[in-house]
Amino acid sequence: MLATLLTFACLVVGGGEDPPPDTIQLTKGKPLQGIILRNDESGVWLAQKSRIKHFDLTEVVSMSGPRVIYPEYLDKMRAEFREPPDAERSTEMGNWCRENGLLRDADIYFWRALLDDTNYGPAHEALGHRKSRGIYQIPVKGKGKMDFQELREYHRGHFQDGWEITTAHFDIQASCDLADILNACADLEQMYQAYFKAFQSIVGFWEIRAPMRVQIYPNRDEMPPLSGTIGAYFKNDTRTLYCYFKDGVAEGLMHESVHAITHGSIREFARNDPAVPGWFWEGTANYFSKGMSGNPGDRTFIPDRPHMEFFETHREHDSPDGIQRVMNYQSSDFMASTGQKLKYAESYTLMYYLLNSNDPEMLEKCHTFIASVYERKGSSTHFKKIMDIRNWDDFQDEWWEYIQTVKIEDEK
Repeated sequence: MLATLLTFACLVVGGGEDPPPDTIQLTKGKPLQGIILRNDESGVWLAQKSRIKHFDLTEVVSMSGPRVIYPEYLDKMRAEFREPPDAERSTEMGNWCRENGLLRDADIYFWRALLDDTNYGPAHEALGHRKSRGIYQIPVKGKGKMDFQELREYHRGHFQDGWEITTAHFDIQASCDLADILNACADLEQMYQAYFKAFQSIVGFWEIRAPMRVQIYPNRDEMPPLSGTIGAYFKNDTRTLYCYFKDGVAEGLMHESVHAITHGSIREFARNDPAVPGWFWEGTANYFSKGMSGNPGDRTFIPDRPHMEFFETHREHDSPDGIQRVMNYQSSDFMASTGQKLKYAESYTLMYYLLNSNDPEMLEKCHTFIASVYERKGSSTHFKKIMDIRNWDDFQDEWWEYIQTVKIEDEK
């Protein structure tokens, strides 16, 4: 593994510059610069080196910077990936990213422009490539220079020869066709936005500043194995997501990216290693990944979109696990071949029920519990207290009754 990582230091790098600071203009005083960690109805939190300052919205006249414009960027990203690559349009998008401080993302669009026109000068020049005898040449350490088509083929087959591309929140290493990795880059950022829009104001966690590592292999055989029953996975100790391409799509990327974001947001906020109950860890990952709709690169999160396969697995099982057993699922339980699908299904239906029961009181209590998970308080005893459950059997019956109401026609 060390040799593989060292090899990657010699590959083509797409972007990687840190974005510039954000700027806040207050009602009094000079503009302040730093990193906006959170910005919602509760105020604005600004990091200046090791200090974090909070400002009430009434104190803030204006804000600017890459974290402020990020939601607009995601809208533009979806519009870009909704269409086939276009050399001029894609290059304009890359230039817009640079102009607005999204330096880590800009190269995605210059590379995308080359999918349309392999010798398009403005995109090559933005990437630092130089023309020789009418063809732009791309330096690859240890390999000399290649034209775009040669480079695209070179990066396709083996992980050690793959691409290295950055986005606002992820460092991605992958061996595949360029179009597929660019789609994966967009998918990752769209999942990041979905998670933060759903949970940040509930919990109050911060923007993730250290990029999350992602390694995508050309096939499952090349990927370092974790278990015969697990394909894609996220390793807490290395803070790295591992998955592989299958038919041009990164298998398990959406699910495991939720693990990476959950882990990263807890570490950024609490600075401690997460202590997340197994059902919450997997239920949350499936809730977001199964709620994503659309094509690669152009995703929309639909929070009340049920995944019918999990609902059917749960309600059609002869002897599903009871709520107290589900509450005590461990990570190792999801690696076992016996009952693995049921465990994923019950964790998912429980999370879906808590967030979509249409009971405002339950939703408020669920939000309180989610916040407590970030404080390392995720035990079944704590869940029972927060949710004001007097009798586990009653709660289980209500959960089971809800599961029966979710029908195939409800799927969006």
